[in-house]
Amino acid sequence: MFYCYLENFIFKNHKSTEFIHISLGELHSEIEATGIYNERLKKTDLKNIYHFLSRYNICERIGDLNEDDTRLIIYPTINYILPIQKIDEINQRIQQYKKGDHDENINESETD
Repeated sequence: MFYCYLENFIFKNHKSTEFIHISLGELHSEIEATGIYNERLKKTDLKNIYHFLSRYNICERIGDLNEDDTRLIIYPTINYILPIQKIDEINQRIQQYKKGDHDENINESETD
């Protein structure tokens, strides 16, 4: 699900061919704004996600993963994880969830 939020941020704010600079604080704010998660990502989860993304040259960081002002540089290769065409579908599901329509569950295996 993390990748969906990251890709959604990129889709809303940047062209898909640009390098993206985002702070961890901004990323946490994007996730919290959906209202789906009541807490921040755990540090171990964030580290695992970062290591996966960096292993495949999708992002790099400037700073410590424990600090909100740490900058992430996201490369256009993020589009290989989640094609832009899926963003609208994911946004619709998030909006349904936020409106209280929990009948259609968000299946993480479809969105990971």
